[in-house]
Amino acid sequence: MKTIHTMLTWLALPILLIGCATAPPMTASDLTVHTTTAKLTKQEGSLTVASVKSDNRSAHFRKPIDVELFREALSETLQESGLFASVSKESGGDFTLEPEIIYQAPVDAYSVTVPLLVHYKLRNARTKKVVWKKNTFSQPSIPYEKSEAGMTGEVRHNTMVRAAVRDSFNQVLDSMHATAKKGGLQ
Repeated sequence: MKTIHTMLTWLALPILLIGCATAPPMTASDLTVHTTTAKLTKQEGSLTVASVKSDNRSAHFRKPIDVELFREALSETLQESGLFASVSKESGGDFTLEPEIIYQAPVDAYSVTVPLLVHYKLRNARTKKVVWKKNTFSQPSIPYEKSEAGMTGEVRHNTMVRAAVRDSFNQVLDSMHATAKKGGLQ
């Protein structure tokens, strides 16, 4: 009887360890890009971040990026950047940013990259004219052999998604800043 108990314990141990190694859920602050506002050209006016569009049929992700989490992180990133006087998810801003996740590549436990393509449009809310647009492509990678010891597929996946989203947001900030510096966000 003791042998059966010992054998069952050894069989159950990997299952218990896998359960302990799952990743905590991602939050908006995990995806937010923290910037220094001194280098950015500030805009007069407020910004509304519209709902994120995403065709989940084309998102072959094991776990597609949560569009509300993406929107919240984008809002926090833009608020922290100081690029606009204020940033909100409520309508009524002087500008409206319309993000759309175009493509999320297939991911599994052994994937080493997470390609992400996002299209952004910034509209003047009064004229409805598109004053800025940008496609961002991000493809961060973590080579399997360089991933941290004990890093599960879910943890590796979340790490790569976090890097892809942050890279997309950095591209947005850089492009908006360059356009604003030339006086193009009107």
